Amino acid sequence: MLSIQNIVDSVKTPQLIKDPFIKGASFDLMQSGEPMRYLGGFTVVFPVTVKGEKWAFRCWHADLGNMRSRMELLSTALKKNPLPYFCDFVYVDEGIVVDGKILPTTRMRWVEGVNLLEYICRHAAERQILITLADKFLAMCRDLRKLEYAHGDLQHENIIVGSDGELRLIDYDSMFVPSMDGKYGDIIIGKKDYQHPQRTGTGLAFSGLDYFSELIIYTSILAIAHNPALSSKYDIEKAERLLFSKADYESIKESAIYQDIAALQGNFPLLLHILEEYLKKNDISQLEPFDVLLDRYAKVPNIKLFESVNGKRVYKGDRVVLHWDVENYTSIYINEKLIDSGNQNIYKDTIESDKIYCLKVINGLHEEFSEIQIQVVEEPSIHFRTTKKKLREGRDEYATLEWDIENAISAMLIGEGQTKSIDLIGKEDVSPKKTTTFLLKVRGLDGKKYFEKKLTLKVFPESQIEFKADKLYSLPRVPIVIAWNVCHASSVELIGYGNVSDRGTKTVEIDKDTSFELKVKDAFGVRTQKLDIKLLPLPVIKSIMVPIPQISKNIIVQSNQTHLQAEVTINDDLMVSTNVFGGLKLPVFETLHTKMHEYPCFTEIPKYHRLHFNVGKNKWWKRILNQFIDLNNECKKLIFDRLWKTSKMKN
Repeated sequence: MLSIQNIVDSVKTPQLIKDPFIKGASFDLMQSGEPMRYLGGFTVVFPVTVKGEKWAFRCWHADLGNMRSRMELLSTALKKNPLPYFCDFVYVDEGIVVDGKILPTTRMRWVEGVNLLEYICRHAAERQILITLADKFLAMCRDLRKLEYAHGDLQHENIIVGSDGELRLIDYDSMFVPSMDGKYGDIIIGKKDYQHPQRTGTGLAFSGLDYFSELIIYTSILAIAHNPALSSKYDIEKAERLLFSKADYESIKESAIYQDIAALQGNFPLLLHILEEYLKKNDISQLEPFDVLLDRYAKVPNIKLFESVNGKRVYKGDRVVLHWDVENYTSIYINEKLIDSGNQNIYKDTIESDKIYCLKVINGLHEEFSEIQIQVVEEPSIHFRTTKKKLREGRDEYATLEWDIENAISAMLIGEGQTKSIDLIGKEDVSPKKTTTFLLKVRGLDGKKYFEKKLTLKVFPESQIEFKADKLYSLPRVPIVIAWNVCHASSVELIGYGNVSDRGTKTVEIDKDTSFELKVKDAFGVRTQKLDIKLLPLPVIKSIMVPIPQISKNIIVQSNQTHLQAEVTINDDLMVSTNVFGGLKLPVFETLHTKMHEYPCFTEIPKYHRLHFNVGKNKWWKRILNQFIDLNNECKKLIFDRLWKTSKMKN
């Protein structure tokens, strides 16, 4: 920061003034003989006269870093799009030498007149003059906005009311023009009494920097016009501000000036409402021009639409969504609850019972109302059933669908590629060829929401069973092969042997009549199938007549009985002869004649022999046969058969 005195010393030395326009100028002097100057936050201004014209020569005593480029852009913009509120303005890059450094300066034509505060104090009792002043100020704000200009430090000292009553702006260090967008910071925030509390000087400069200041100045001018006593009550002449102070912004509705202005008629309630809305913003880039809002709010509110998005009949626990389209409003209330204007005109509420929603729209001095009554209705009660849940594939089976619906407007039955309207109570026979899902679609009492219930009717193939054996009659210890082939089964069990595959065989031997059981489970339950195997009895031999064979190999079996001896002989052809010795007293004799010619393989046997024995008391022949068979296990079955057919016994 430069010393003010050093700048003054340079001004007093013509050789240090580099701006050729100012170099030969005559500086206004104070009584002390020093150059007249006006000190600002960053500059010092010297009134000078050049060729009979008065100018303001400005030098910076604080380094603002990028001021050179800013001034170049500003000078270019004002030449391209001039406005009557700006004085002739020239930026000089090398304007003066201070402490050996060449510094930039600006010069602008001097405006004869007084600053805004002085003018208001002089004419506080003249309502029409102040109203005209307010109108001119509003016109200036609109003209600046059209070109996207912002002064940046709009306050009473930088607004001059000329002798012709026209407004002029001075001090352009904080100016913004479109070519500066996004390039320069908002480094000069001016007097706090005129600025939004959230303007901290940390953001970028933009075209809306003046919106808050414009509202404060405009409202103050009009308020004093309608109540001149406010100027003296708030001692604005000595306070170096207008009616509002930075302290008022901390709690605006509780401030004294708010109460005084609220008592006035006309647009003041609207202006105060705009101020409230401004102060709620945490980002000044969200502000809209106050005059745009004022024009909007001055109109009577218009409720173009107020509706429930999901209808006037809903279900318990539903979220009611209210939507509206409103014009010319400052505030919106739903059932006396203030609605944030940033909610995109939507209000949601979970409803439990019938309810009335009241929309209240406020716009300054006007209010408009609209109501919606929401009815809570019961959800449909849907009973959907079938007489059968499964059908057998390939058979002419059918099932009956039955339904009973309450609290509904209409219903549809969908299935088998068809959709048809049905009564709320009814039934229908169906015979699908494959598994089919039937859908009952019901429209509820709200007329919008649909409810559904599904029922699936399954179609399955029935299991098929083939269960057999290689023989149904057998002798003891003879292998039997049982076999099965099952289709469409979920499980197959051979009772006594556990679960088996769908297709298989099993070799078994039995010693008595036996039933085998196959247990099959399918979609329709359990089915069983039995296979009965009968056991043939061994023959009882009473008398066998057989020829005497030629014996080449002998097997002798002896049995020592009290009254009996026996001998059995077998030749190579398995022909059998038996000799029984001993004295027998047989009270009862039976004769069994075996006719060998009944067996083709023995037709060459020439003789028959007869055996006499007591069947009831003598069991020797059974032991002979058993021992004989045990000695010939390798051909057990064959020998037994032959023994049965060809045995010969001799008494």
